[in-house]
Amino acid sequence: MSVRFLICLLSFMSALALADNEAAIDQQNYDLIQEYFESALDDEDDSENNDSGDSPLIRFAQTDESEKATDATTVTPSEETPADDAEKPKKKTKKKRKKKKSSSDESTAELGAGHGAQESGKPYYANADIGLTYSSHAKTRKYSDKSLKDTETEINLDLKYLFILGKIELGPLMKYKNNSTKEQLSSSISQTKLTTAIGFGAAFSLNLGNIHQDTFVPYAGLSFYSLSVASTTKTDGSDESKASQTGLSAGIELGGKFFMGGHVALKPFLNFDLTFSGDDKNDENGTELVATVSGTNLALGLGMATYF
Repeated sequence: MSVRFLICLLSFMSALALADNEAAIDQQNYDLIQEYFESALDDEDDSENNDSGDSPLIRFAQTDESEKATDATTVTPSEETPADDAEKPKKKTKKKRKKKKSSSDESTAELGAGHGAQESGKPYYANADIGLTYSSHAKTRKYSDKSLKDTETEINLDLKYLFILGKIELGPLMKYKNNSTKEQLSSSISQTKLTTAIGFGAAFSLNLGNIHQDTFVPYAGLSFYSLSVASTTKTDGSDESKASQTGLSAGIELGGKFFMGGHVALKPFLNFDLTFSGDDKNDENGTELVATVSGTNLALGLGMATYF
């Protein structure tokens, strides 16, 4: 009886131990399976967060794919060459358009190279020319018993508006002259003479250079004009007398134009005028006297030309 009880007790104990062992094995297997799935989920999260995996196989696969992509790009230009060739005519057309613009402005560039043309890029078409000469003289005559002083001032002003036709400039001319002299006849008597002249005509100028490019341009000019002169003479202690004079004159002018910028040029010049016909009327003695007039005048002056 005791033997059977012991056998039953041992079998019951072994069954309990076996059941506990199986439960432990099942729990261990469950823990392993759970750990596997958790590691798998972590790997998926890491693969989503990082583009390149940490495993060498994945890196090798990515390296292989990048090399293939590189080979594909090296091969692609040969395939894309027709596309580049198709785009080249467009680039050429753009260059041609630029050349067309430069060719349309070629004449302007030639004219404007140097000191420049107008702001609009067009060549000069006219010239407003002013020439001025001023002179002042004073002299003293000494005698044994007295000293007499004479003075003279003169202003000559020439205004021209010349149209530009290539190297030629042609247009109207206006001249103005003012002369004042004072002569001492004695210690107490002096004579004053005031002369005013105005004339109109035409002027012609030939530029011996390019006014659009050259800094210095020599020129030669020719003018024809009619001059009217009125003078008044007054002597201390006597009545004043008047005289008038008319004449046709021609002038030759030689000089140069120094361009100070795109529009302004200084003009030193030498002017020679010849009066070849005219009348001189004088009523100084109470009767009018008429005489023919001829003469020459040589002047050195400085002018200024404004181009636009």
